[in-house]
Amino acid sequence: MTSRTEAHGLHHIGHLVHDLGSAADLYRRMGFTVPTPAFPALAPAPGEPPRPVGAGNTRLELADAFLELVGVAAEDHPGPGVEITPLEVPDHALAAVSAAVAGTARRLAERLETGEGLHVLVWETGDADGEARRLDRLGIGHGGVQRLRRPGGDGGVPVGYLEVDPDAPEARLAAAEPTPGRAAAVHPNGAIALVGAVMCVPPGALAETEARYERCLDRTARTRGAERVFDLGPAEIALVERSAAEPSGSGPRRPAPPSPALTSVTVSVADQHAVGARLADQGIPARAAADGALSVGPRWAHGAELRFRGV
Repeated sequence: MTSRTEAHGLHHIGHLVHDLGSAADLYRRMGFTVPTPAFPALAPAPGEPPRPVGAGNTRLELADAFLELVGVAAEDHPGPGVEITPLEVPDHALAAVSAAVAGTARRLAERLETGEGLHVLVWETGDADGEARRLDRLGIGHGGVQRLRRPGGDGGVPVGYLEVDPDAPEARLAAAEPTPGRAAAVHPNGAIALVGAVMCVPPGALAETEARYERCLDRTARTRGAERVFDLGPAEIALVERSAAEPSGSGPRRPAPPSPALTSVTVSVADQHAVGARLADQGIPARAAADGALSVGPRWAHGAELRFRGV
């Protein structure tokens, strides 16, 4: 029987990019439905007009999970293809909110200095408070349960999440409760669900990393070739000692992410051959990955490997 605190799927994965509008356009060319990215805007001081600040984002909504594109506003100019959403903040709270937004943007900008790519992996839990207690019993560090309010009910529905193992070198890790009221979008490429992620680790670090994830996820990995795989219901997290695969051919020369890193995300699709035809029509090179999925490599996909796997 599955416990409420047990990880039972992926909640979302974050993809951090330099140019949010450009990344959204690439995902649209690959056949995803991508809402227009939005950046928040705040007034520098009471009475002044708001200007873009901090981090902007958009979400590719899939079954039970989403892929989030995230970018940072540079010098108040987030670039083309995005919307600006002014935040309503009382004058007395403006300084505190501005500081929090600036802090988030600073952390993301520091991460971008190492290159674009996947930077956040969140698994789903039915009970964030119970997950925090479990981690406490195991001596695994976490950031405490935070609660947001999503639309629904009287005054919104609280959703809990907590950052896990803050010193994990591969990516920011977190556990989150299901998002109420969310629904999958209809994607022209037939994308269905977020079903996999790959963590690449340096040579000799696989055993230590596997032991760490066994404790965080409360389960044992299985062996698949050179990979160690953790099953999370319909999804999986794989650990491997290698660099992310890249397709041959010309394209934007974006370096592959360093190791250790969250390097790859897999999306299930209704018709893998149709996706291949769409990518070819758009001039986006793809190759067959070791697991048979179609792979668009990090030189094209803004520092990430994106895999399409037929169901």
